[in-house]
Amino acid sequence: MEFGEWLQEQLDSRGWHQARLARRSGISAGQIARVINDTRQPGPEFCRAIAKALELPEELVFRQAGLLSPEQRKEDPPTLAEWVALFRQSTPEKQEDLLTLARALLRKK
Repeated sequence: MEFGEWLQEQLDSRGWHQARLARRSGISAGQIARVINDTRQPGPEFCRAIAKALELPEELVFRQAGLLSPEQRKEDPPTLAEWVALFRQSTPEKQEDLLTLARALLRKK
């Protein structure tokens, strides 16, 4: 999947428009549109700003943009890095809640 397509999916899944991402990231709406339309390649600063605005791990965004080599483990889903980042950002109490929820979901048929 191309980075622009991936970024548009991220916006769609949040119900965001490019203007909202522009406000949150500090990147102009025009630059965002050019990346989404694949007429501009994202650079490191763009990826850092997008990661912060979307609250995603920088590594995930950099890999998606092709600025880092793909992870070695092909069997890991692309959302694993996001899961780990969210877990690490959580308080110990929230981490326990996340683990309880994950265990319950695994037990559910």
